[in-house]
Amino acid sequence: MSADQFVNARLLVEEARVALRACAGGIGVAPDPGELAAVLADAVGEKGSGARARAKELAAEAAIAVRSGGSSYEDLERLVQEIHKL
Repeated sequence: MSADQFVNARLLVEEARVALRACAGGIGVAPDPGELAAVLADAVGEKGSGARARAKELAAEAAIAVRSGGSSYEDLERLVQEIHKL
């Protein structure tokens, strides 16, 4: 795992709460197959239901943001206008 993967894992697991940690370690560390199987079973089972619900919640928020009139849509419109002025 590269350095950015640890940051990405922390973001998804601890901040966004949309994932479960599969393994911890440094460069060249692969997860134990048994531990990985347990994490995957948890992810599709009851333990992963919170992460799935949170992911659906964030997906709904993202869909609203990119819709016409949404925050991301409006930000992109402003960017295009600024570039056009150049």
